[in-house]
Amino acid sequence: MLIARTMSFYAVRRGRIPGIYRTWAECNTQVLRYSGASFKKFRTLNDANAFIDEVDPKTKLSGRKRELSFDDSGCQNSDCKKLRQLEDFVICEMKDVKEVKDDCVVVYTDGSCENNGKCTARAGIGVFWGPAHPLNASERLVGKQTNQRAEIVACCRALEIAKEQNIAHLEIRTDSQFVINAITMWIERWKENGWKTQVGGDVKNMDDFKRLEKLTNTVKVKWTHVNGHCGVFGNEEADKLARNGGARSY
Repeated sequence: MLIARTMSFYAVRRGRIPGIYRTWAECNTQVLRYSGASFKKFRTLNDANAFIDEVDPKTKLSGRKRELSFDDSGCQNSDCKKLRQLEDFVICEMKDVKEVKDDCVVVYTDGSCENNGKCTARAGIGVFWGPAHPLNASERLVGKQTNQRAEIVACCRALEIAKEQNIAHLEIRTDSQFVINAITMWIERWKENGWKTQVGGDVKNMDDFKRLEKLTNTVKVKWTHVNGHCGVFGNEEADKLARNGGARSY
């Protein structure tokens, strides 16, 4: 059961994207090697908000005012809108999660494939960490263009990014129950059967599943299924990234 007072809040007053983050890994992404970074850990959201609202002596601006002039040269309206959504997203996520530990980072993944099953298929992957987050990924799928491969590879990319960022505990939220079942239940039986299914056929996308399993040995993963195309903010954003990725050239 989530109890707000037991959580930590990392307030970034000066960094790449000022705002409030739930984990040190997310906070570190915003302040690592950022000149003059200003950030602090708090036990309550109110204290974190107060820190953000304080005037930074280095810039003479509060974190919220800086969000509205993010690049110090006048940001575009769309960028400002994304930045203003950040705190709402974090708070919304905390309400949705029943049990969250300080070191667990949440990411949404999705795969998309236009004309799936046809020779004209174009597939992409989406990895969504948060609004305007620098680690968000929107990429064209390399190799065979199918929706199922895109779902698997999107999870692989999330884990690869987590490994690069030294994130030790990751919650992957995906609308692919197939991928979750495969990596948490079926894969051991597949390996015992020489990568054959229960009815004797070859496991499809074996190389992708081998890649995914290898990555799960480097990062502690919690798998969570979410309903696709039902208004779940993170899922909808991951879907957009995946669709945009499918439209890209190699």
